[in-house]
Amino acid sequence: MAVVASLLEENVVEVHDLTVRYGDTVALAEVSLTVARGRVLAVVGKNGAGKSTLFRALLGLVPVEQGELRLLGRPSRTLSAQDRGRVAFVSERHAELGHARIEELGRLRASLYPSFDGQLFASLLAEAEVRGRTRIGELSRGQRAIVCVGLALAQRPELLLLDDPTLGLDPLARRRVMQALLSATRSEAVTVLFASHELADVERVADDVLLLSRGRGSLAIPLEDFVADACVVPLPSATDRSALAEIEGVLWVWPRRNGLEVVVRGSERERHATVAALARVADADLQAPRAVSFEELALAWLAADRGIS
Repeated sequence: MAVVASLLEENVVEVHDLTVRYGDTVALAEVSLTVARGRVLAVVGKNGAGKSTLFRALLGLVPVEQGELRLLGRPSRTLSAQDRGRVAFVSERHAELGHARIEELGRLRASLYPSFDGQLFASLLAEAEVRGRTRIGELSRGQRAIVCVGLALAQRPELLLLDDPTLGLDPLARRRVMQALLSATRSEAVTVLFASHELADVERVADDVLLLSRGRGSLAIPLEDFVADACVVPLPSATDRSALAEIEGVLWVWPRRNGLEVVVRGSERERHATVAALARVADADLQAPRAVSFEELALAWLAADRGIS
């Protein structure tokens, strides 16, 4: 029992002060994160924020200027072939050979990974109405995504890395991919790190979130804590917006048809002080602050393009 408990408490991914540089361009700067076994971490950021570079660094595909990366309790660059079999990766390009038939890819994966679950793979294909004899090149982008994610899930990995697998998919295809991911994460046996631009998907699936801005990121924090430390304050449309920008705790201001909505973030005491300052600037009695959704908060953070504390 002690061995089992130790495994369940293990941090499957550990990154400390990671810096990656492409020539004179810093792609990632001193990024740190941990992902505990059974957790789902979403990486959120604008295009060019360093999301794909983070995945490539974890897989040992790009040189690292500084920092420590550990997967499954071991330095990522020293993983054995057996250890690498415990990790599955899906890129946004869904890079499988176009001439290959799906059933051939399934047999190849089964020969490489003893844990490959052919029944699971077949059920995912059936759900997406994809036939095994179809060639990859004949599939739509959404169908290719289902196949690639299905191959990764059927591997029964301990760590699943997904680099924006639903990018460019129609809503139904995206829902199918995310449903397959949700089914896989019901078990604590798999740990997931995924990047996505679809904030609604992040809110449905993720336990924790890492926000990347210009290659820099916060420590990964629980999604619920990120949202709990924020609120939205409605203000009259005549409020001086330039004055709002000077108030500590104001993350972003959204114009609305009948006024302004100010996204505020900080501790409870800090939010109270910010709301009081907003009331002075607006020179009016304010409505009570309302709760903020993850999507609202993440969009405000992306618009402001700043780190978090």
